[in-house]
Amino acid sequence: MTNKGKKEGDIEEIEFVKSFNQGKFAPFKDKYFSEIDNVFAVRVTSLQLSKTSGIKVKPKADAYLIESNSVTKDLLEKNSYLLDEEMLNTIKHKVIGDSGISIKRVDSNKYQIHKFTPDSFIKVFENKFLGAGCLIYIDNENKKEENSKIIQRWELKVEDFERYFSELLNVSEISEKYDLIQKHVNNKIKEMIQINTNIKELVFTGKGVFESPYCADFSYISGELDKYVYSDFIVTQGSNRQVQPTIVIKPR
Repeated sequence: MTNKGKKEGDIEEIEFVKSFNQGKFAPFKDKYFSEIDNVFAVRVTSLQLSKTSGIKVKPKADAYLIESNSVTKDLLEKNSYLLDEEMLNTIKHKVIGDSGISIKRVDSNKYQIHKFTPDSFIKVFENKFLGAGCLIYIDNENKKEENSKIIQRWELKVEDFERYFSELLNVSEISEKYDLIQKHVNNKIKEMIQINTNIKELVFTGKGVFESPYCADFSYISGELDKYVYSDFIVTQGSNRQVQPTIVIKPR
């Protein structure tokens, strides 16, 4: 069954590419790519290798731009002005570097900005304690066994985990105060994203994770196409923190 949010997101991407190729974003083109003729938008339909997770995933860019003399009006009309990556095999073209575009639905605030697996989180933040602390259940009294498994998944011992945060937060009986751990950790992760330019760009635009043009250099939100717009965000857990633990960055 197709996810409703994904289906609507696909429609938004398709309509954006059609609109761009109909010339509805001429001011944007003139502002950033005035020196290039015959510019067209192409919808991303491929998965790309993530440098942090080592697997192929959906990249940050939902579309990017190409330069082509082979894209005629007849070709555009035949395809209702939609171009996607699968069509590029038969079109002579040049990909325009640093032209990736992130496309969001006007009514969407539930989309995922970024998702870290334990391995990718450690590569970026270099701290297993932060990762484990984000994923624990705050009700440790009733979730002690589950928390133990979560902590061990990060290759940590429970006693080391609790000693680390007991000293860091200057709190005794830390096993009874896992809510303080998670609050501190989530705030710390957010702070690190906000103040470290490399981490911020990685999380939001995919720079350092994907090659151009699959990073999001521009964003299309609420009908506005321009340089990528950073949004406020929260740090939370994925839906299955025990079997497939992930740390998720979502819009606030």
